[in-house]
Parts: sequence; structure tokens; C-alpha cells
Amino acid sequence: MKLTVLNSHEGLTDEEIDLNNLVIQKISECANTQNPVSEADFFSNHPYHREMEILSAKVLAPPVDGCPYSTRWYYERSRGKWQQEQMKLTKAEIKHFREKSPRKQLVKKEKLAKCLNTIYMNPHQVVTGSARNMKLFSDHINSLWEKSKESINEVYFKKAICTVIIFDEADNIVNKSEWYPTGGNKAQIVPYTIAKIMTCIPDKFDIDYARIWKYQRLYPSFVHEIEILAEKVLYWIDNTRQGVIPREYTKKATTWKEFKDNFHYILSDKFVNDLVSLSFSKQEEQAAKKQSLFDNNIEISVQIFNKGAEYWL
Repeated sequence: MKLTVLNSHEGLTDEEIDLNNLVIQKISECANTQNPVSEADFFSNHPYHREMEILSAKVLAPPVDGCPYSTRWYYERSRGKWQQEQMKLTKAEIKHFREKSPRKQLVKKEKLAKCLNTIYMNPHQVVTGSARNMKLFSDHINSLWEKSKESINEVYFKKAICTVIIFDEADNIVNKSEWYPTGGNKAQIVPYTIAKIMTCIPDKFDIDYARIWKYQRLYPSFVHEIEILAEKVLYWIDNTRQGVIPREYTKKATTWKEFKDNFHYILSDKFVNDLVSLSFSKQEEQAAKKQSLFDNNIEISVQIFNKGAEYWL
């Protein structure tokens, strides 16, 4: 066994913590060249993922379906951590842990990248596979963190989890539909369906994420919209490129552009009536961003105070 010991993050500056994480990442890269370690594993120390991990412990989902307590959407920043947390627990403690953090609410970073990138209308990237999509999505994460790390807050986390709910329910709808053939192209149908719906939403309107979060499921008009469009997407994918494997040509940006621009689809009135004002969503995001900045400043002030006079002298 080779054991590499690094200093803990306690007492380090942000710059030193970032350097420490970079060293850890580079050691993992160089030490695992003989093992199948994904690029997503190396990316797990990015501050975006650390912040999402913190938020997943703090932002609890409301109780639904007769459950008397709130539950946690467990964001797994590093592979296998959900399982590792239970290793030293008793049977009773494991039972309590799984009630509060159920497996069905385990969200791996690759899964979140797939769901968010679908909502951001990049289904052609999503269908390239988890590893490739994670690499492409990491550019967005880097840009977002550098421009405004305060954007990664409670409102952002709730919306991110809502994209997981949307994706999973769409996947389930397609899988159970009578028109869907066993072993069909569900991996392509689901992201293309959701992304197409997003492109059709009128300007100044948005999905009712607050409603999805409150009930932890899609509302009826959203379910109905997916049921209608997904079947049409199936036939479009199967019949657009005769003799070509769908999972290959759906990866191309030109395919998505053709579908987005030329596939005519009108949202149902019920779905449109359930949309919310985009300005309201923006106001909520701005308020959360200001609160996050305020909280960060308070945290910094506490750290300064805790250092003590002797340290500063």
C-alpha cells in the first residue's frame, strides 16, 4: 500500500486550499494511470462540487407522500461516498441514514451534469455519455464559478434537483409508454424531448421550479407535455437518418440544430398556463445571490475573529 499524507484544510487560506486540491488531483491522475479512473473523479475537488455537497446537507426536501419528515438529496461529490458514510454505523443508524438520505435521492455529479445540460438545451452533448458530457459541462461550471460563485446557493441547488426530477420522470414516462419498444433509444429520446420543450417556452416565462420542489414531482401539465412530445421524438429519431445508428448522429450539434429549428411543435395551452414569470425567478435568484454573498462575508468575519489578536499582530 502506498499512503500519501497531506496537510488538512484547517488553518489554510483559500489559495492554499486550492493548491492542496490541485496536488491531490495530480497525485490521483499520476498514480492511477493503470486503473480506469474517470476524468469526473479528478474533477470532484472543484469548489463547485464542494459547495453543492454542503448545500445537499443543508437544503432539505419537503415531506411528501405521507412521509412525516424532510429528506435529503444526497450529492455524491466523490464516488462511493454515500456507501462509505454507512460503513461505521450500526444497523439502526444505517436504517435512519437511509430514511433521511434514500438511495433514490442519491445524485452523482455525472447525473447532475446530464440533467442540467439537458435543461440548458444541449442534448447532443448529453447523449455522448456521462464522461464526455461531464467534461463538456465542466467548462460551464468553471465559467460560472469564476464569474459568480455566489450563484451556487440554495435556490440554485433546488433548481438543480428539480432538473433531476424532470429527467427521471421523463425517463420513467417513456419507459412505461405503450409506443416505446423494449431496448429503444430512450437515452436519446429523453434529453431531446426535454430540451425541445425548453426551446418552445415563450420569452419571459419559465418552468414552475418552485412547484416541482414543493411536491417533489412534475405537475400534470408537464407530464402530459412529455407524453405527447416524446412519442413524436421517437419517430423523428428513427426515421430521420435511415440506416444510421441513432445514438451516433444524435451526438452531432448539426442534428440538434436541425431538430430544434425545423421540427415544428406547439406547447399545449395547459402547459403554457402553468408557466411562471421569468422576472420572478430572476428576482428570487438575485435575492439568493445577495444572501449568499452576505453569508460568505459573515463567515470570513468569523474566521478573522477566531484567528485572534496574537495571530494578526
